[in-house]
Amino acid sequence: MNNKINGIIATILFFLIFILILIFNKKIKKLINKKYFWNISLIIWFLVYLGGRYIPLIIDSINAKEGSYAKDLLYVNIFLTNICPMTMLILIIISTRKKWRMKYGPGIATWGILGGIIIGIGTLFIKSSISIWEFIFIKHVFINNNDYLNSWMYFISHLILLIHSLFIIIEKGKVDKNDLKYLWIYIIIFSLYVGLIMLITNQRNDVTGLSIRDWIYNEDKQRNGTFQIIGDIIWPAKTYGITSVLKVMAGITTLLIMNNLNFFIIWFLLKKKKTKKMKKNEKILIK
Repeated sequence: MNNKINGIIATILFFLIFILILIFNKKIKKLINKKYFWNISLIIWFLVYLGGRYIPLIIDSINAKEGSYAKDLLYVNIFLTNICPMTMLILIIISTRKKWRMKYGPGIATWGILGGIIIGIGTLFIKSSISIWEFIFIKHVFINNNDYLNSWMYFISHLILLIHSLFIIIEKGKVDKNDLKYLWIYIIIFSLYVGLIMLITNQRNDVTGLSIRDWIYNEDKQRNGTFQIIGDIIWPAKTYGITSVLKVMAGITTLLIMNNLNFFIIWFLLKKKKTKKMKKNEKILIK
């Protein structure tokens, strides 16, 4: 029961953050235009990313027992075959230079927003059986409970991904067809990269939906697939052989539709805000 309540509250919180940042984007823009902002924020985000997620997960995988789920994720953690941690790393690198941030950032950041919302909320739907407030304020995290610590860092890293992505888009003030182009280039290159890693390492878990194991509950490891919630909605029946391939295709298609829809929602909201500003300026000029 707590999981469902947590998920509902998390959904409200994430969308509230999303809406508030867009509403107060003028004040936020003044802050992010300051020289020191990106230097300080990037150091914080990189330390959280490196010290809170990347290195600890690799160490966990190395120390895990053979055949365990954590051991299976060694290549996932090293090569970042999940799109959210890879997106965070790419956005951190892009954000080190304003030219890169303005040119390549907004398109990729639209995926960061979608991934941050979906996976951040999903973490609390699936992984947290305690109260969301206990979870967020880490009441149980550091009391000899590594699972809660991992879940908490998982949640926080996706929250940071959402906020970082919003800041990049607000700095530019719009998204356009070039941003959509760079978004698709990123998705295609990343998909080819993950496919290559799957071919070399035979990795089939946590590969951004390119394997059926990402869309189902894995009984052998007793773990939820990354996109299991979406998989259960679009194809609730068990799959075998060709139906597994069809479920993967249906799942990827769903993610791409959500991705495009998310892009156009952001485009619409920013354009509407810009139109209101122009009308307001016109009224002032007429007066």
